[in-house]
Amino acid sequence: MTMLDAFERCGIRSVGLTGGEPLICKDFWPLVDEILKRGIFITTIFSNGLLVTDAFLDEMEKRGIRTTIQFSFDGVGRHDWMRGVPGAEKAVMKRWRLSPAA
Repeated sequence: MTMLDAFERCGIRSVGLTGGEPLICKDFWPLVDEILKRGIFITTIFSNGLLVTDAFLDEMEKRGIRTTIQFSFDGVGRHDWMRGVPGAEKAVMKRWRLSPAA
């Protein structure tokens, strides 16, 4: 919240949420709510896509959030190898298809 106070004082009107993986933050939704309360626009959410579920998209819809969700993707046939997680490519592709822009 200290950072948001500073953003507000400096006139920052938009932010992107990134990490690591921002969706694993236990305070993700309270943080989003505080950002919106201050009139700051969320331009992009950067995610590996694994936590972009119907429930996540419903929460965005409830808040009227219309933003870009940028998935980390290392390429067809390469993603599992790059991430070291068998099945990661298939999982990200599934989440991508869930997203409103797909």
